[in-house]
Amino acid sequence: MRDLTSVKNSMFVADTIGGGYVEFTYRLPTTEERLAFRQACLVQVEDEVKFEPFTARLEFGLKVLTGFTEGYFTDNDKPISINQDNWKELIKATASDLIEALGMGVFEGARLLGPKAPQVEKTKAKPASPEIAEPSAPLATSSDT
Repeated sequence: MRDLTSVKNSMFVADTIGGGYVEFTYRLPTTEERLAFRQACLVQVEDEVKFEPFTARLEFGLKVLTGFTEGYFTDNDKPISINQDNWKELIKATASDLIEALGMGVFEGARLLGPKAPQVEKTKAKPASPEIAEPSAPLATSSDT
């Protein structure tokens, strides 16, 4: 279920470098942002249009990002806080892979199942590697709190 008035959405992303899961909170993108994202994925190189999604996923992932698991990211062994002015820049500088995954999940997450959609059971996602523990909550949620 999607709550169209939700002010808090969250998504878990497997961090294969850090060895865990980070929970990102984000706001729902507007239709205009979704359109701009699609356009940003297409890049003209000479006479050819190419699909280059990394920059768009990173840029738009940062736009909708509102928070993360407290204490997950550190800078010189000091926790990064969303109360810092430059928190998004710090994460973008070295964890762009995680922001790209958030952008992909938020902007490209919907999938068409066709006219005869199968019955789908809700299951927990499997960890990306045996060393990464499963999250204790669903991989993505929406709420109004």
